[in-house]
This record gives sequence, C-alpha cells and structure tokens, in this order.
Amino acid sequence: MQLSSLRQRRTEPEGAAYPSNVAPVHRIPHPLGPPPSRAFRTPAGPEVKSPGVTSTNQLMTLRMLSGAFIGGIAILTALMVVIAPDMVVPEPWVIAVLLGLVAAGAVLSLVLVGTLPAAPQGATLTELLSKVQAVHIMRLAVTEAPAIIAIVLMFLAEEPSWVTVAIAAVPTIVVMLALVFPHEGVLRRYEKALDAGGARTQFTDKLLGRVA
Repeated sequence: MQLSSLRQRRTEPEGAAYPSNVAPVHRIPHPLGPPPSRAFRTPAGPEVKSPGVTSTNQLMTLRMLSGAFIGGIAILTALMVVIAPDMVVPEPWVIAVLLGLVAAGAVLSLVLVGTLPAAPQGATLTELLSKVQAVHIMRLAVTEAPAIIAIVLMFLAEEPSWVTVAIAAVPTIVVMLALVFPHEGVLRRYEKALDAGGARTQFTDKLLGRVA
C-alpha cells in the first residue's frame, strides 16, 4: 500500500489534487523568503556627486603655501638671533649685495608672472589654479633666496651676527607680502597673464567666490 502511494505521488503532476488517503507534501519556505522578481527595480534616486574642492579651499591652500615660505624666513631669522646673538653690523658691501639681491628677487618675481601660459577658453578653475601654482612656487623661491644667501654670508663672516640675516630677511618678507602673497592685487596679475590669449577667465572673482 505504501509503495503504490509513493508511485502515485511521483507520477502525479505538480498542483494536482491529492487523494484523500494520501497526505499532501508541504514545501518548507526558504528562511530568507522568496527571491525577488527580476521585473522589480529599485527606484533610482538622484546621482550623488562628491563635493569638489571649493574656491575658498583652493585660495586657502595657496595662502597657506605662501605663509609657510614667509613664516620660514621669520623662524630662521629668530633662530639666528639665538645662534649668533652678537649685534655686529656687516660691512657696507655686504649690505649693498643683500639689498641688491632683494631688489633683483622682487623684479624677477614680477617677470615670472609673464611666463604664466595663457589659458584656453572655457578652462575650469582647477585647471587655471594648476598653472598658477607652478609659477607661484617659483616666485616664492626666488624672493626667498636673498634671506638664504644672507645666512650663508653670516656664517662666512669673521664675526657672525644675526644682523646680517635681518638686513635681508626684513625687506624680503615685505616684498613677499606685497608682491607674492595671493591677495587680490596679485591674483589680478595672474588673471591678466591667463587672459593674454583672449580668454576671459575671471580667475580672481572665481577664486574669491564672487562668481560661480
């Protein structure tokens, strides 16, 4: 009797009615539930884009870089006061050389602005800033050079004195703040060089957040 029931169960198609004397087979549901239908699609929300670097952050990066160079000169000068505390005024030719180097560095720094390649029409702010940063770093290095040379001359002198470094460092810091630190006047010089090819970049206004 049991053997005939099993044979009947195998031959009957799925969904057929079971005889009254045969217990129906119950399927155990999957613990994770039925698989989702292929026709089901999760509604797509708006595309979330990671926020880019804002113009304020870009300008802050440029100013922090400039501040690091300027602050480095101030720290080195203060360190020389500790290393060579004697107040000895260097010879006149040394003073003339150092001040001449500061002036030459200032002029060369302005000349380097003209080496900035013209921007193509429709260039993004990030592309413009990458061009400016390369020239800006060169300008910082050129204007900082007289202070480094002054440190070398101080150690070569018979009586090393921090005054030698201060003679070059103080005007160097003034030149860097006036001509290199990225305030609006300096940014306008960069913008003029970028627009030399006919593009209207609005570099200064974009970097200052005045226009989108």
